[in-house]
Amino acid sequence: MIEKDYKLITDYRDNLILEFKSNNQNIKFNLHEYYADLKLRIQTNLKKEPLFKLIKPRQIILDATSGLLQDSLILAKFSEKIIAIEISKEVYELQKIILERILNKDPLFRGLVQKIDFLEGDSASYNKVLNKKVNLLYVDLMFEDNKKAAPKKSKQLLRILANQSSNYPDFIEIAKASNLKLIIKSNNKNLLKTEPSLQTTKVGNLHFHSLPQ
Repeated sequence: MIEKDYKLITDYRDNLILEFKSNNQNIKFNLHEYYADLKLRIQTNLKKEPLFKLIKPRQIILDATSGLLQDSLILAKFSEKIIAIEISKEVYELQKIILERILNKDPLFRGLVQKIDFLEGDSASYNKVLNKKVNLLYVDLMFEDNKKAAPKKSKQLLRILANQSSNYPDFIEIAKASNLKLIIKSNNKNLLKTEPSLQTTKVGNLHFHSLPQ
């Protein structure tokens, strides 16, 4: 379960709040507001979403860093199936609470959740999943350090819960070995130096690095 530094509370409006104190930080994150904003994005105009512009519809996608499930839910809107793996035990436990308290109670999210398989994983899990029919490997490393701007609360949350250094496998090598298309969302410009075969696409303010098949 989530460690002692973290506490789930409910406010007077029955909103689920994640409160955590760590390294002189005291952050309160309203999970209901977070998913209300996400629901509005999905309902308003999906064609404006960067992922919709980059990824072909009706695919089976492995979301290798599922986090708070934002991208998994958006991808589920136009994909055949999503396999959402989370390597951090703390984040995975939080996912289960979010599913029970928020997502499964909302008809829109409930329909999207039915298209998602949720797995707590490690390096071996990725290889096991990739033995199945998967069209694309998607990786979001946006919670990494970005010195140009203070991270949003959602990224602060993921960074702390995942202890900033989860042992993620080498996704580029996994994609190559499995002959999979790979898309990485990241602020890490060094990716282009270490892997020159990556292609970069800018959509709005976001940068996506892809490894074509």
